Amino acid sequence: MHAGSIDIDYPAKEVLKYKAHVYVIENGRVFREDSLLRKQVDIPELDESFLRSLKEENETCANNLDKDNEIIFWINNKCSLDISSTLLPFLKYFISKECFYTLQDAERMFNFYNQNDIDYVFARGSTDMDSLGPLIAAKYMKGAKSICTQHASFAVDSKTYGVYETEPYNCIITRDDISQKYYEYSSRTCKTGCEVVQSPYFLRSVRNKYSKKNKGGKVIYIQKKFNSGLMIRCLNQVTCALDWYFEYQRALIDVFTEEANFEFVYKHAQDQKWAEDSILRYIEDKGCENINVSKKQFLMTLESADRVITDIPFGAFFEAIVSGKPVLCICPDYYKMIEDAKITFGKSLQQFSSIKEAKIIIKEFLYGNPNEYIVDIPMSDNDFIDTFKEIQKSI
Repeated sequence: MHAGSIDIDYPAKEVLKYKAHVYVIENGRVFREDSLLRKQVDIPELDESFLRSLKEENETCANNLDKDNEIIFWINNKCSLDISSTLLPFLKYFISKECFYTLQDAERMFNFYNQNDIDYVFARGSTDMDSLGPLIAAKYMKGAKSICTQHASFAVDSKTYGVYETEPYNCIITRDDISQKYYEYSSRTCKTGCEVVQSPYFLRSVRNKYSKKNKGGKVIYIQKKFNSGLMIRCLNQVTCALDWYFEYQRALIDVFTEEANFEFVYKHAQDQKWAEDSILRYIEDKGCENINVSKKQFLMTLESADRVITDIPFGAFFEAIVSGKPVLCICPDYYKMIEDAKITFGKSLQQFSSIKEAKIIIKEFLYGNPNEYIVDIPMSDNDFIDTFKEIQKSI
């Protein structure tokens, strides 16, 4: 799944060299790949009586929440607040609609795995609706072994990430030592039974391709991305208030405008309509001559950068770090950081308690010694094929 990114395309190309049969799922269709051509392969259709029965079971289960509301009471107690008027419709819709969609997709993919002798399912995430069915069919219905290629490194200590990328999988391939230790801890404490191995082929690819060093004054700032409704929705995972973030962005734009000796590239995240209607208009109205807005993918802008600023320590932060450029990640102090990450990144990973403090940290980065913001991320030398052979023995 999720072809079109190095995380998935590189393993696919490598195993094709060993005459493996590789299938790619795209927009509900499956294609058989080889080194030159691709051919669409049919997914078995489900029997109408099975679908009717499944739909009835999901609707019955959803309606039972009106009578058996123990879970509602449990959540209300955890919240110290009665949220049943919001929670009950949310859960009923989830069971009757989303679970119905996911479970029929799982049944179809389970039949496909058996029909085509699929041994392994590779994915780079489990938080989009179309990934859930194939992963359930693999791990929980035991149709195949599921393998996660870590879709982004991160420095935030959050149980959510550890669960998302270990629970649906038999194995995860990590990108670096920080991730390796974190996922080992997550798999062990959450008892997900997920094997954790490392092959940093993605970060090595970024380092080899984008490590050109420049001596100009171009600074790339990477805007935070708020997840769209296509992702799994979490009632308790709002990372920051959108109105606060808008005020923070305006303050940063004002700082960038004052620093006329630098050329800034404001990296706008794709599918962020809120930013197009607010902060991008603010940049345009302000007439910032030293600020350009880029809507390209981050890696397409990284090569020309002299320095990089991010406001959350996720994928782009690690990608910028391995390019060998001076990098600053600055984020609010209510984020809990992984201890290993704090030690490894030093001045490249800083937190603030106020927008005023954030401005000071950014100016220190712009005028400080760039070598103090260059970090060597510890990661293994493992080749993907060697790692895959290890996986085959362990799961």
